[in-house]
Amino acid sequence: MSYQKYGYRIALPEHPEAVIVVLGMLARNLTGWLWMWRQLNPQLQSVKRAPGCVQAKGGIVGPNELLMVAYWKDAESMRAYFKSADHLTYMRFLSKNPESLTLWNETYQPAKSGMYLHEPHGLPLIYPKTGYRKSDFSDIQPAQ
Repeated sequence: MSYQKYGYRIALPEHPEAVIVVLGMLARNLTGWLWMWRQLNPQLQSVKRAPGCVQAKGGIVGPNELLMVAYWKDAESMRAYFKSADHLTYMRFLSKNPESLTLWNETYQPAKSGMYLHEPHGLPLIYPKTGYRKSDFSDIQPAQ
């Protein structure tokens, strides 16, 4: 199958330092909605510029909800961003407008390689590529 030709995994060390952060933002009222949409690009760009951030991607879940996934080289880099002036700007807004947004974040460290096709995104920007085994794709069936 042609996707097998382009598929790969990554070589994770036994104790990977990389950290993946998933952040969500839900506007609860008009103030939060306006702020969220005005800050979408500046917030994404500030994360992308942060030392140790390898990649950040934003996504629209719905008219009042956004997601961001950020890949960090290590937890120290991620924590440094959360103490930065850029991040404090967002926290100041929230402290002045506590009913305006629902915010959440989850942090993960990879336990095993994912499967990737074509150009690298996320963890393959940090760790080297390896080949794949045919069994990696055994549960994928071609479209009928």
